[in-house]
Amino acid sequence: EGYKALKIRTLVIKVSNLVSRLLVPIILIGVLFELLFFVGVGEIIIYAYVGIYTFAVLVNLITLPVEYNASKRAKDLMIEMGMSSREEVVATDELLNSAALTYVASLLVSLAYLLRLLALLVGMRRD
Repeated sequence: EGYKALKIRTLVIKVSNLVSRLLVPIILIGVLFELLFFVGVGEIIIYAYVGIYTFAVLVNLITLPVEYNASKRAKDLMIEMGMSSREEVVATDELLNSAALTYVASLLVSLAYLLRLLALLVGMRRD
């Protein structure tokens, strides 16, 4: 309750969901303009995609501390309520840390893909 990072994450996810829904129409409009008018919209579409994807990476980055904090709170609450002994919490800790590491892996994959997109943009400028 009152955890500001969770509120920020919730807001960012709502915006991210909205923005990612716009991605397909943006790409379709760009392709349509490119085919019909030969306007050179392709690069603009790539910039839009990179911007949207960067926002998704930001969501992953904001999620990390929220998830780690939730795990810590859950472990503390389990002990406080007598639901688990300290020994059981060690096993729970390992499980929750493993689950949180999936968010770290997701962030790393997202960053690698973003770097790939940026490399494509740099390559386009050289041509």
